[in-house]
Amino acid sequence: MNRLAQRKTRLIFETEDCVFERSQNRHIIIEARPAHCCLRLKGGRKRFAVGYAEIYQYAIELAEKREARRRKKGGAR
Repeated sequence: MNRLAQRKTRLIFETEDCVFERSQNRHIIIEARPAHCCLRLKGGRKRFAVGYAEIYQYAIELAEKREARRRKKGGAR
């Protein structure tokens, strides 16, 4: 596995997930950069920079909330 900083080409990909904005469903475009990634909607110009550590922390929070909801439901399987 190579580091993102060592890539010679840009890494940009379109997700299958869509967001409804300006009366259309628009796919999310991710531009991976060494220190962060930029998110934007296909056909849009506005970009949002998000650090990889922030994404990781948010994923942990989501997992903890799901687990708490599952336990609260009574399914402590």
